[in-house]
Amino acid sequence: MAEDSDKTAELGRWMIEEAVEQAAERQATGLSVPVVVRMGARRLLDRSMPFGTVEALLTRHGLPSGSLIIELSDADPRVSPDELERRLGALRRVGVRIALDGFGSGHGAITALRRLPVDILKLDRGLVEGVVESARLHKITSGLLRIANDLGLMSVADGVDLPEQVTALREMGCTHGQGMAFSGPLDEYRLRRALTSGHYPVPHAPAEPAFAGGAPRVYSSGVSAVIGGGTALRSHNETPVPPT
Repeated sequence: MAEDSDKTAELGRWMIEEAVEQAAERQATGLSVPVVVRMGARRLLDRSMPFGTVEALLTRHGLPSGSLIIELSDADPRVSPDELERRLGALRRVGVRIALDGFGSGHGAITALRRLPVDILKLDRGLVEGVVESARLHKITSGLLRIANDLGLMSVADGVDLPEQVTALREMGCTHGQGMAFSGPLDEYRLRRALTSGHYPVPHAPAEPAFAGGAPRVYSSGVSAVIGGGTALRSHNETPVPPT
């Protein structure tokens, strides 16, 4: 059991180190795209991966604030909310942004939003899948996006696979989407080529006009893009990509 725990902690450290190094390499070539690392609450609080490790990595590579995003994949009830709040607050103070995954999937996500310092809300894909067909899900999703907007948080819809979903979410005020409607997973070579060439398609439903608010912008590692108007989000960590 202890050996498994050590391996898990080692994997967590490796993920953080790899993400920061890749973000630094892109930064050096002029591609200021933030990188996202998805982690569970227990892994974030693992004693074998101290907070100083993250701070030291960011300092060593000279990354600007916001280049690293930690995506909290769960709010484990076995984890002390106070301890998790302190860890996330410390990360934010050194420029790490915090994303809350699975928003709208249950009571735990709402509780986490109430207690934890977050910058980004990621809508659960279960809401997104039915947002076009179900009037009920449409209203729920619209309400959650209003909460994100009222709190001044970035909103990211997970599982956006169809142009119709892009259109619906954009009309609700969602600023970012992630899914096959934009791109599948990209390795480092394909991601850099897409960012450098500017070929990053943002779909729209048939008979809908192309986005008029400005150029779409990439959110993270090749699988997310702005789906709202160009004025919805302004951040030096995003790389403008012309619409195709």
